[in-house]
Amino acid sequence: MGVTLMPSLISKLLRMILISLVNLLSGTHFFAFKRVLLNAAGIRVGSRSKVVGPIHISTVAQLSIGSDVWVGRNLCVEGDGVVSIGNRVDIAPHCVFSTGGHEIGPSVRRAGTGIIFSQSVEDGCWLGIRCTVLNETIIE
Repeated sequence: MGVTLMPSLISKLLRMILISLVNLLSGTHFFAFKRVLLNAAGIRVGSRSKVVGPIHISTVAQLSIGSDVWVGRNLCVEGDGVVSIGNRVDIAPHCVFSTGGHEIGPSVRRAGTGIIFSQSVEDGCWLGIRCTVLNETIIE
């Protein structure tokens, strides 16, 4: 009896491998190749966008990056939610998008039912160093 991997597991593994390759190429070089790798990993990256890397994106989070975007090193997208970055956005190093959270539970366990968030950064925005985006957020 052979081992059968579910398609979703295979796509998650492929995504992890492709993002690892992007991280091996971190720095201010190979931008076009990193765009190809990220697009193959299911992360839409628009033309002329530059991802410095390394980056961390959970295996189920959805990320789309518009055109002419600068993404500094150590971008982190946590949780199961959606992050949409517009065109001509600048994201400084160490920015975090936290797309998951919890309702407040009873005193026996305060982290209650999980919540998934969508976050959007509109065209032309600039996120400064170590910016953290929480909850349902639109940055204009």
